[in-house]
Amino acid sequence: MNTTLVVTVLFSLFLGGCAAEWSRSNITLAEYNADLNECGRKAWRQYPENWGQGPGQNYQAARKDENEVPRIRAYEACMTAKGYTLTGKRTAI
Repeated sequence: MNTTLVVTVLFSLFLGGCAAEWSRSNITLAEYNADLNECGRKAWRQYPENWGQGPGQNYQAARKDENEVPRIRAYEACMTAKGYTLTGKRTAI
């Protein structure tokens, strides 16, 4: 599967849970998208999916990605380091 497509789909899912947006002045849409993808790839490499077992191995609904919160924080730290600010109310995490 195309890595760019995977990153785009994953960020669409992540951003779907947020009312917040990243902003930075004097940037093109292409630069913005490149920064989103770069920070996303870095965060996923640093914190890959790690599905815990939950209370029982056969109880799938209790499983969760234990790296989700650290991955989001790494993504946010990367975007902040690039000069972006998070505006609006974040509803995820």
